[in-house]
Amino acid sequence: PDHLDAANDLGVVLTELGDLEGAVRAFSQARRIDPSDVEVRFNLAGALLAARRPGEAIQEAKGALAGLPKQGDLALRFVRLLWKAAIVALEADDLPSARDAWGAITALDRPDNRWKDSASELLRRYGK
Repeated sequence: PDHLDAANDLGVVLTELGDLEGAVRAFSQARRIDPSDVEVRFNLAGALLAARRPGEAIQEAKGALAGLPKQGDLALRFVRLLWKAAIVALEADDLPSARDAWGAITALDRPDNRWKDSASELLRRYGK
């Protein structure tokens, strides 16, 4: 119950098997073991998104991004996840969560500004 790699790997397997709620539980366990492991947090956010829980996925991604260097590849993976989560949130009529995701994207100062520019445009369109 307190082996990080085992909990994370279980989440990956459960995701592949289509047991998204089981994957969320496994990744959540891995996060409890090591809350600073950003790969686990990315996996948890992805499982939450796959389970159609975009608001929770956005919160998890934002929390993980807080401790990441903004220029790294992992930060870009989180930006893409946030973008997808915003779309899922919009489809679920959850505009506040979509705005939250776009706000997190605009807060990142990255050299590839297309994500930031697009998120800023959507925030203008849908209101802050």
